[in-house]
Amino acid sequence: MGDRGGYFAAPSADSADVDSPAVGRTADGQPTMLRAAAAAAAVGMRLRRQEVLLRYAALFGVAVLWGTYTPAIRFLFTSPSPPTAALMNALQACLSAAVLSAAGLVAVLAPGGGGGAASPPLSTNPLSAEAAALASFASSPGRRRGAGSAGGSSSAGGGGVGGSGAGVGGICEGSSRARPCDAGVLSRLRSMLPDVHQWLSGSLAAAGFELGVWQVMAFGLEMAGLEVISASKAAFLNQATVLITPLLVHMSGDFVHRSEWAACVLGLLGATLVAVDSAHGAVGAREGSAAPAGYICIVVSAVFYAMSTVRMGYYSSQLPALALSINAAVFVSLFSLLWVMYDLNGSAEGWAKTLRVLRSLFTSSTCVAVLAWIGVGPGALAQFLQAAGQRAVPAAQAQLIYATTPLYATGIAMMTLDAKTEAMGLVAWAGAGLLLGAALLASVGSSSEDSSNAQHDAKEMPETELAHA
Repeated sequence: MGDRGGYFAAPSADSADVDSPAVGRTADGQPTMLRAAAAAAAVGMRLRRQEVLLRYAALFGVAVLWGTYTPAIRFLFTSPSPPTAALMNALQACLSAAVLSAAGLVAVLAPGGGGGAASPPLSTNPLSAEAAALASFASSPGRRRGAGSAGGSSSAGGGGVGGSGAGVGGICEGSSRARPCDAGVLSRLRSMLPDVHQWLSGSLAAAGFELGVWQVMAFGLEMAGLEVISASKAAFLNQATVLITPLLVHMSGDFVHRSEWAACVLGLLGATLVAVDSAHGAVGAREGSAAPAGYICIVVSAVFYAMSTVRMGYYSSQLPALALSINAAVFVSLFSLLWVMYDLNGSAEGWAKTLRVLRSLFTSSTCVAVLAWIGVGPGALAQFLQAAGQRAVPAAQAQLIYATTPLYATGIAMMTLDAKTEAMGLVAWAGAGLLLGAALLASVGSSSEDSSNAQHDAKEMPETELAHA
């Protein structure tokens, strides 16, 4: 028993028979097994680096896809028979509800589906998803002074749609013998009964109604603004969402970092510079007089986007994420259709004009392709890439990438739309730079302060607490 491991001790590398056939030596005298292990480790590290690079590329792809959204909307507004803001909002809302309903059906029928509360809520509107991603630090519920960073995935745009649920071919509980479940789909449908109960009891309905109100106001004002101002300026002004969110968080009683307050001031100055650059960005002579109203609509829509982000973060910790997203989308669709009805005001001429616009849109292959792209490209595809990319990319770095979205939107708008109306002057570019800097300061500066606060708290923690930590 004097040896370290006795009979059961594993042979050490020094005592191993490196000349045995199982190990052997290479030409330079190194054991073959050690060389193979080192080569395997090098291959693993190389594959890991490639995976991380691919996930960064996926997040840049998300920013590019989100950047196509405002130019796509502007393209439809500049079509030969442009829709009204109310009609465009209703088309997008119904498309969003259809995509989310399809995602819900897939989540229920797919193995492991069910849309549990662990999944983050979804948003098929890229501006809403971008706003939630950029504001993820500020909008985390329960954030207080001294709390850790609220990093992680965005509340509106990442992650899978499925939660835990019964899988196909599982073992039925309570059975006298192990046998496959005879109705895997039915068992998954039964797993959704708590969601149905919550709907009937009013919790999901109330949450969907409230989120629907905030989102329909955000989407509607966004459409009204895009109807009269350029896609480039709208893309930059939408960055105000991440700056407004800290104000709402502060009003709810949570702690707001100094960097976020500074970002709000910079963002306000930047938005003012973008708006006062009247020499560029007006769609035409008629729309030029309405441009100030368009700027106001975009900024106010950012307020409602921020409110939706904060309230979505609150509800998503209590309710199933996918069911919450679907309910909100359904209410947005209903409110949008009511807006269309109000806009028509029972006028036969208004109905006839709306039907002509719809016929013109859906008989144009280009317009149909743009409508489909709005739902698939910056919507569903961006959601998939965002979920894949944020598995390996820290939230702060992801937000740096998301903040570049307006740059892509400006470039795409100038290539696909009228470059003269989409161009921005020096004053607007200065304001855009302030908005980008403010967005980065709000998202990254808060995480740095959280890290420094955590280190400071750790230094001041008594040794007895450290021993139990």
